[in-house]
Amino acid sequence: MSVWYLENLQKHNCSEEVLIIPVEIQYHYATPPCLKLDLLLSQMEVDYGLPIQKIGKYPSEKHNNIFYQRLPRLGKYLISHMEGLYHNHYNCHFPDA
Repeated sequence: MSVWYLENLQKHNCSEEVLIIPVEIQYHYATPPCLKLDLLLSQMEVDYGLPIQKIGKYPSEKHNNIFYQRLPRLGKYLISHMEGLYHNHYNCHFPDA
């Protein structure tokens, strides 16, 4: 439901109850890009000096878990790295999460 619709109801002083129901959208690839994603993540891991967790030549559904482990690990590293840069160059201090 668009914001426009809700604003329109308010504008006309309508008192109807409106329920917003979240809808999930899933995309499926005819040919999953696992190998390209694996290559990209591996290159980032090399660039940042992290251990590489390649999935191999023939990825399967179980390899999705590896991707979901690698992405947060890279994210945490990048956030930590950026916090260090800001701390060293701008003397910024960030609260512990």
